[in-house]
Amino acid sequence: VSIGEWCLCFWDEHRKRFNAGGADAPLECRVDVGECLFVPHGWWHCVINVEEEGGGLDNVSLALTQNYASSSNLSDVLRFLDVNKNQISGCRDRGKNAVDPETFGEVFKEKLRGVMEDEEFEEVVGRSARWECGAWENEKVSVMEIAKKG
Repeated sequence: VSIGEWCLCFWDEHRKRFNAGGADAPLECRVDVGECLFVPHGWWHCVINVEEEGGGLDNVSLALTQNYASSSNLSDVLRFLDVNKNQISGCRDRGKNAVDPETFGEVFKEKLRGVMEDEEFEEVVGRSARWECGAWENEKVSVMEIAKKG
């Protein structure tokens, strides 16, 4: 979801839940100069860069992002690639050299099979079939369907 789409479709709901407080309330924070924020695996999030008055080089925001796959979350990554193909980004704009999002998960598994022992590979793939995460509990519902309900 683009930042513009998120603000147009979800901002009002976000503010309503934030103001209500409680365990399900969204978190908000401001990261100042010299600070860093780590967003854990599976946490839906949105970043809005706020420009201070004056602008210039002293007012530059830098975002570093990386989707991290390790032995601790590899089965989660495989599940995501299988179930959420419409959310795979970063490969649609690469033309004929890109891996199609519909087959990205299978290509990734093929590459893994080449570097992992068979038993380890089968165990990771088996775990991905049993994985459940509340972050994607509405995985069958499109973003636009959610926005229409709001």
